[in-house]
Amino acid sequence: MRGYGWRISQGLLKSLAAVFQIDLSELSGEKEMSTETKLSTEEQQVIEHVRDIKAFYSHATSYALIVGALFILNFFVSPDYLWAKWVALGWGIGVVSHGLSVFEVFNLFGPNWERKQIEKRLGKNSKNDT
Repeated sequence: MRGYGWRISQGLLKSLAAVFQIDLSELSGEKEMSTETKLSTEEQQVIEHVRDIKAFYSHATSYALIVGALFILNFFVSPDYLWAKWVALGWGIGVVSHGLSVFEVFNLFGPNWERKQIEKRLGKNSKNDT
């Protein structure tokens, strides 16, 4: 029912599925993921990374639009004091930090660090077991 712009509650869908004696996934148009289409861990990591990149671009776009609008508002409301620069600076630091994290520019806590920490902790546990 999504293609028509309708919003139907999950309870109503369940009731309709029970009345027509069909599976809920058939009625909602969503197909469940079968065992054949399960993703490997590498594929899941790639998908997660792409989602992170998408979130960063969304964040950067929101920043540009809203800060731009604030500068325009600042110009009309109080052109003698540029208060929008503080919003741009504060939020800009967050956007830059998000970008550095997503694109792994400074990979302080990346996969190598995780691997070393895991090996370190597993090494301690294996010494205690013997």
